[in-house]
Amino acid sequence: MKDNFRAWEIEPLPEVNNLSKAEMMKHLAGWAILAPNAHNIQPWKFILNPAKNTIAICLDKRGILHASDKDGRQAVIGLGCSIANLLLASKYYGLINELRLPSENETLKLEPGILAEIVFKEWQPKICGEFFNFMKAMKNRRVNRGKYDPQKEIPEEFEKTISETAKIFGTKLYTIRDMLTKIAISEIQFNADQHVMFTKKFREELRDVILPNDTDQYVGIPGGTLGLSDETTIKVIDELKREMAGDPDVLSGNAYVGREGIKSSPLVCVIAGKNDTPHWWLKAGITFGAIAAAAEAAGLNIAVHAAIIEVKILRASLKLRLFASETPLVLFRLGYATENKPRSPRLNVESVVEIVN
Repeated sequence: MKDNFRAWEIEPLPEVNNLSKAEMMKHLAGWAILAPNAHNIQPWKFILNPAKNTIAICLDKRGILHASDKDGRQAVIGLGCSIANLLLASKYYGLINELRLPSENETLKLEPGILAEIVFKEWQPKICGEFFNFMKAMKNRRVNRGKYDPQKEIPEEFEKTISETAKIFGTKLYTIRDMLTKIAISEIQFNADQHVMFTKKFREELRDVILPNDTDQYVGIPGGTLGLSDETTIKVIDELKREMAGDPDVLSGNAYVGREGIKSSPLVCVIAGKNDTPHWWLKAGITFGAIAAAAEAAGLNIAVHAAIIEVKILRASLKLRLFASETPLVLFRLGYATENKPRSPRLNVESVVEIVN
């Protein structure tokens, strides 16, 4: 396996008595870095403090994509997903903790800084086997942006479970099964994807994010994860390098795939929060991270559609279509994919942790 995929080789520990506290915290961070995040930018840093029993979750400035994520919303949601992984891994190792988030009124500073902190109340690690399936799910999870089998329904019990998950973290989950609403949302998402793809700054940003399938890079999206062949990936990258918008069929491909993906999915979901602030972005990310792990454990595939959230007028259209009082923060779909997709690379844990005393 290439070094840029080595992070995925992590395994649950069979026993924990022979690890120092610093080593154990680093192991927990190794699960956090497998979390879903926009464009696989991996916007996180972790400060481990064994003396104080804390792991601080920090925003890495490079994780802010200033064309597609100018407010930092998607980066902070990605941080929330990493927190969800940390919380799940902590449960497997029997570590009781308290999660500290920024206040609702706190604004996001686009400088590296602590956005959340996990404080371990007791440090008596032990293996709690009932959470093993979630550990396996975090390791196996990947975004699948392909079509889902529209005839294969998602159990209502799972829908209830993820709705309860949202309540635990203080967010609201809207679930959509009826085709008319899915078609309406798919058209809004199509317009959002078209809008961003034909924006010059976004194309310039995306050309550095989409990678050849045989890449050695640690950050970004190999074309294969988007369902692109080696040849098509290179063609897309070349089109993105043009000064002016190039072949509309190539540039619109993602919009068409997204539209059909939403329509084919048996369940479309929106995580919403009371306000459009970092506090709620983190909560939405934690909610989504927990749902993503639960979906994988249940044999379900998942895909996120971020453009509809980032284009303000279209986010407002989504809110109206849902008759929602809260702000939509994450749109995703669930189902049973008709084909598998490869993983994206990951930074190794050593490059994103700092141990202090």
